[in-house]
Amino acid sequence: MNGSRTPQRATRQTVSRADKRRDLRRQRKFVRLWKPEDTRRDMLEAMAQPPAGGKGGRLKSRLLVYVDVLGVTEKILKDDILGFAVPMAYFQGFLTGLVERKSRRAQKHFPKEKTLQASTFSDTFAISCAADADRPELVIGLAQSICTSLWASGNYTRGAVTLDSLLHYDRVITGRGLVEAHLLERDVAKYPRILVTDQAAALLMSGPRNRLQIRDDFDGLKTLEVFAVAPYGERSQSTHDAAKQAREMVQRDLKATQRRPMVANQALALNRRAKYQWMLDYLDQVLGATVATGSDKPW
Repeated sequence: MNGSRTPQRATRQTVSRADKRRDLRRQRKFVRLWKPEDTRRDMLEAMAQPPAGGKGGRLKSRLLVYVDVLGVTEKILKDDILGFAVPMAYFQGFLTGLVERKSRRAQKHFPKEKTLQASTFSDTFAISCAADADRPELVIGLAQSICTSLWASGNYTRGAVTLDSLLHYDRVITGRGLVEAHLLERDVAKYPRILVTDQAAALLMSGPRNRLQIRDDFDGLKTLEVFAVAPYGERSQSTHDAAKQAREMVQRDLKATQRRPMVANQALALNRRAKYQWMLDYLDQVLGATVATGSDKPW
């Protein structure tokens, strides 16, 4: 009995050592393949500041536009998947094409902007660029184009624009800028608007055209114009048409708060009624602006 067990133990030990040697060879091969000039590693290192005194380190500041699409949970419960999944899938492909510069539009508008990053997760999308980017206003223009299309299809948005430390590469996004944007969207914005922090506003308002894209709301908070403003305070024809379509959607949803079963839940009805009325007031301002002639591009 004892003699038969000894060879089995020896065999198991031999196999175990062989596995260790094989794993070690794989690790060495991986280290050889991972070179310092790897594009992904360069990108991540470019987003981090060198540690002071050889200790610690900090992420560099990035301009972040963080936007949440409202009402997704309710649409999921109603099995209205197409109401939000299709637009989000489209915009994910649209943003990916811009980041990877596969489309003609990306090659034309983003020839030098190599710090652009964009991603979507659940009902949220985020677009960012380095604080010292050549054209940070393009990030704002992208967010406005997406929000305008969503509003026109009855999908309203809320979010924030921040300028703080951030790591954003491909589908990975983390940092103080993201935390700040999430808290502003959840606790401060309240209405379907995109708040702009003081730091982000200072950066954006340094350009003459960017100054037009930021407005002071009724409570003194700076917000991003969802519907882009053309030079001299005008609106493009496509922006005007999208705002008109969005107003019809908001008016429809406002009337729904006055019917059963919404009326039975007064807290929910009045809360939504206030937000829809805020949107109508804003859209009336947009529609009251002069329609620009010539170029129909919103940004």
